[in-house]
Amino acid sequence: MIYPSSHLEIIDGENFSKNCSVQMESGAASPIHTPQASSTFPIRPANPTDIKAILKTARMPPPQFKKPLHYIWICDCSESMQNGGKMSSVNAAIPQAIQSICEFEETVKKASIYMNALKFSCGARWMYADNIPVKSFVWENLQCEGITDLGQAFLLLAKSLNLQSNGGKMPEKAYPPVLVLISDGYPTDDWETGLSELNKEFWAQNAVRLAFSLDGADREVLQAFIGDVVDKEKKLIEITDLKKLASEIKANTTTYGMQKIRDRMPPPDR
Repeated sequence: MIYPSSHLEIIDGENFSKNCSVQMESGAASPIHTPQASSTFPIRPANPTDIKAILKTARMPPPQFKKPLHYIWICDCSESMQNGGKMSSVNAAIPQAIQSICEFEETVKKASIYMNALKFSCGARWMYADNIPVKSFVWENLQCEGITDLGQAFLLLAKSLNLQSNGGKMPEKAYPPVLVLISDGYPTDDWETGLSELNKEFWAQNAVRLAFSLDGADREVLQAFIGDVVDKEKKLIEITDLKKLASEIKANTTTYGMQKIRDRMPPPDR
């Protein structure tokens, strides 16, 4: 190891002999005593390769914790969704949006996105038993049948947005969930009670909410889901041309909806 000249110290012969264990007698120096390596603290030459590996490891930042982000589709599957090809348009549009959401997750690297879909017609049921990683999520085409039990969907959604410790699906630490409602009709059950129960949940209160109103939808009900107070993180989108449904869903669920989540994320690492 080479030290800068400012750290060099000139010592006289006496100090030199003490520091180096050399006895100066009649101009002759006795052999230098070399201390034996201790069995407790073995001494071995440093390996440059080992040192580089240690330094490289020391500079590596700790693995980054990714908070979960739950993304829920709430889809009307009543018979009226057959009219005008609305259901086939939804089945074609949502997979495109899912692909963009996967790309968002890869880009931000600060969130682990989980997804599920809640279907409602005669009652409500989940597409999958649990929210699953978006990269593993496969959209199953929805089928139309029955009536429009939106209230049942709200109740089931409220239960899932409860904390995991209380039987729900939400962790205590997470990004606000994204809730996307798509409907074309009038609820046939007590949707107000269901919405009231939903709005009691902490994660529902803090969610990013989007609603897509298709032809024939009860706009007031969808507006009630969004909320009466104007909020930049809640949005109602009216679809009058089904040809634009795919682009509207993709744009509003990724460019708009996910951007609201990005705004809440910590700044990127420098």
